[in-house]
Amino acid sequence: MRGRREGTSHGSSGTAAMWLLLPPLLFLILLKTDFLPQVARFRETGFTKVADEMVPKVSTLGSDGARWQQQSHDTVKQEAAKDVAAPIISKLTCNFSNIHSDICIMEGDLRIHGRSASVYVVSASTFRPESSTITVKPYTRKWENFTMSRIREVTMRSMPPAPHSFVIPPRCTVRHDVPAVVFSTGGCGTNFFHALNDLIIPLYITAHEYNGHVQLLSTDYEPKWVAKFRPILAALSLYPVIDFDGDTSIRCFPLAHVGLESHRELGIDPGLSRNGYTMMGFRDFLRSTFSLQRPWATTISRSTGQKPRLAMVLRRHSRAITNEADAITSMEDLGFEVVAAGPEDVSDMSQFAGVVNSCDVMVGVHGAGLTNMVFLPQNATMVQIIPWGGLKDGCRYDFGDPALDMGLRYAEYEVTADETTLKEKYPRDHAVFTDPKSLHLQVWKIFLEGQNVTLDIGRFRELFGVSSKGLSSCKGSWEMNGRHESAKQHGSGGRGAVLWLLLPPLLVLIVLKTDFLPQVARLRETGFTRFKDEMVNKVSSLGLDSSKWQQQSLDTENPVSAKEYNQQNKILATNGAKDGSLINSDVGAQTISRLTCNFSHRHSDTCTMEGDLRIHGKSASVYVVSSSTFRPENSTTTIRPYTRKWERETMSRIREVNIRSSAPPPYSFVIPPKCTARHDVPAVIFSTGGCGKNFFHAMSDLIVPLYITAHEYNGHVQLLITDYNAEWVAKFRPILAALSIYPVIDFDADTTVRCFPAAHVGLESHRILGINTTLSRNGYTMMGFRDFLRSVFSLQRPWTTPVSRSSGEKPRLVFVLRRHSRAVTNEADAIAAVADLGFEVVAAGPEDVSDMAQFAGVVNSCDVMVGVHGAGLTNMVFLPHNGTIVQIIPWGNLKYPCRFDFGDPVPDMGLRYEEYEVTAEETTLKDKYPRDHPVFADPISIERKGKIWEVFLEGQNVTLDIARFRGAMQQVYQSITTE
Repeated sequence: MRGRREGTSHGSSGTAAMWLLLPPLLFLILLKTDFLPQVARFRETGFTKVADEMVPKVSTLGSDGARWQQQSHDTVKQEAAKDVAAPIISKLTCNFSNIHSDICIMEGDLRIHGRSASVYVVSASTFRPESSTITVKPYTRKWENFTMSRIREVTMRSMPPAPHSFVIPPRCTVRHDVPAVVFSTGGCGTNFFHALNDLIIPLYITAHEYNGHVQLLSTDYEPKWVAKFRPILAALSLYPVIDFDGDTSIRCFPLAHVGLESHRELGIDPGLSRNGYTMMGFRDFLRSTFSLQRPWATTISRSTGQKPRLAMVLRRHSRAITNEADAITSMEDLGFEVVAAGPEDVSDMSQFAGVVNSCDVMVGVHGAGLTNMVFLPQNATMVQIIPWGGLKDGCRYDFGDPALDMGLRYAEYEVTADETTLKEKYPRDHAVFTDPKSLHLQVWKIFLEGQNVTLDIGRFRELFGVSSKGLSSCKGSWEMNGRHESAKQHGSGGRGAVLWLLLPPLLVLIVLKTDFLPQVARLRETGFTRFKDEMVNKVSSLGLDSSKWQQQSLDTENPVSAKEYNQQNKILATNGAKDGSLINSDVGAQTISRLTCNFSHRHSDTCTMEGDLRIHGKSASVYVVSSSTFRPENSTTTIRPYTRKWERETMSRIREVNIRSSAPPPYSFVIPPKCTARHDVPAVIFSTGGCGKNFFHAMSDLIVPLYITAHEYNGHVQLLITDYNAEWVAKFRPILAALSIYPVIDFDADTTVRCFPAAHVGLESHRILGINTTLSRNGYTMMGFRDFLRSVFSLQRPWTTPVSRSSGEKPRLVFVLRRHSRAVTNEADAIAAVADLGFEVVAAGPEDVSDMAQFAGVVNSCDVMVGVHGAGLTNMVFLPHNGTIVQIIPWGNLKYPCRFDFGDPVPDMGLRYEEYEVTAEETTLKDKYPRDHPVFADPISIERKGKIWEVFLEGQNVTLDIARFRGAMQQVYQSITTE
């Protein structure tokens, strides 16, 4: 327990003797000394020590969620020689399980003496001699021993309720009618990244709920830090911060927090926050604090002469851009108004916050200055320049991943070996260049403090090529993987004018010579139907940015109520017996249609349209009739409606869907196909031709994106699948039936021309197994998605609750087992070890996991899921809230990708995450390769050769070190159980 407790308990006979001696001893002490020195010695007696074996990792000493009843605003009263604490029962709850910080919350009769760093919990309802003293270092980097060594300990001393208390607590000299929050500024707060991450965001999570009526007390008090962040501190508390270490008063509070709640780097987990706080809310708080004027960044029209504004954050002593003047000039040439901000500008936080908020883009080399992205307007873009040294994962973790939760766009520029000044210090055959990750123990000295960068201006400009055209879509180096085949570059000017003149006779000739469908197929071949790269923004604002189609009533053929009709169709849809169409001739309304496409997202291309829409599945064509934004040069758009567009091999299996726009009368010379079926609900077109057989990909690539795209229609939506996979549809029928009351249509085989009032081609997708609430049109979350699944499968447990060990209850654990690769070769021993700890174990092999509906119920009955990295862990979506997922990470430097797939999504699901990383002694690869082979000596080189799947994923099993595994699971057991 890292020295939290001050000793171990004595034998039972010794304890009994101590209890007999207690009254006369205390009486003698009271006669000989005043109280405060006595309290200092009180800690030395054996019965005050915290026994490691008696205090669980999460100490539920009372009041997990209770709140003090706020009294009238009588803030501080001097009470000389008077004890004002009410004779009430106090409660104390501590949480030592969080990786970032230890925190204790208490309420009742609380007396705080800053100079002795003591908090007295008087008349504690759960007082026990062996746990009467608890210590906490109130800073949020508890895994960093060096940082925490500088943090002063705060001691919480519990006292039993009368008449059992023989110790007189110190009398209050000041009474507060507001809660207290005790924290330290002795860590890394002078660095802006750490100031925000370690202190300001945790303070917001912990103190913002009190709406200013809270007293902040800082140990290791740093006046410069307090002065710099006074605007934020004043917004959190109406009262000046108290220097805890120098405070001689005995202050009484009705409620207190010792330590700050912290979730992740520059982030907030709404599932863990008591009040559901988000980073979007935190940024709104900052905008209010600094009176920032721009909540949103909007697309800028180049034709108006306006320029998007770009802040370039510059460094001086390390990671500086040696050719910053050239970089700035190149940005200005692209059309940006550039604001160059050196350290002298960034140091004035209040002023620079306003500068950043006026910008649409922020650019800078990885460093604390990028933290100013918190002041950017929503939908703005943050571009991180990643220095040389294999730092991509770390840089993304610090700034890339948090940007999405802030409602920002993120792009990155990774420096090459030719762009770092390290080439002037080291030869090219040095490990700095050949194997930089082998030097990561010296990462700070070599790669962070030891280099500057000289940008390749031509390559750097390429990153901003699209941003200069239509800001709102700054693309990263991983995007634009083979965009539309029709997106060929053509000339402009004279050729465009000639094509416009030739358009009417050309179209008339085509109509005279051919019927429509073949004609449309050939229409794509003419030059003016292709995309011009220089004319199409990455996000094509062709209209309908946020408007929704006006849903009509269900005008059915049978005289039944809409409610009855919906119910009938829901039953029929589940059985696959009826679709949602009505036979008619040409029912397309004479309306102006609208079309909006988004090609900027890394995961998927999407087009949304409304109006007169006619869909012919067999030819994979969507006709947008009378389009308000029709232009000959972009009358045909193609989309592959699957959500892994960066994977060329996967996307090559996806059928293209063509979206064909026609001009409104009197300019239209093309006759669209006549509708043979009319739908009064929207359409969603997507593909099951990717990786849907794998449960991870089925959820991440299809089910979660379908929920984001279609759930808003409450079942009144028609799903159409290209690359139709009957097995996939059968397996996920319960979910599909909950999303749509109509059977899924096989798009490729459908010969009907169907009319819809609105349609989505492609699915909205944000991240792996996740939803970015700020990007979702309806503010969806993964917590909401899991509630949706619980409803679909009628799962009974929304939450896990701590299990009492004394009651004989056992927490339930499901062990997901594999067979052909990454199998646990000693699974019987592993299961027995976990059962010996006190778990009720459910062993689930592939045959159990394959029945999704049944296994969902099994998982929902459990508190913990354990398994080696693989698709089976995706079943964590069925765990109750607050459940724990333990991922066993195979050998091969797979920690980051394993976390990316399953660790990072966990907090947004309201779950806890633990991991067990396999050592070289625990992998069966030791039976295939000698220890000096790169598989062990340099696993990253195997990844570079593209053999990670063959060697580390499909090529190994694991033999767990049972003692080590048992120790890891012991901590999990303690965290979810109580005495």
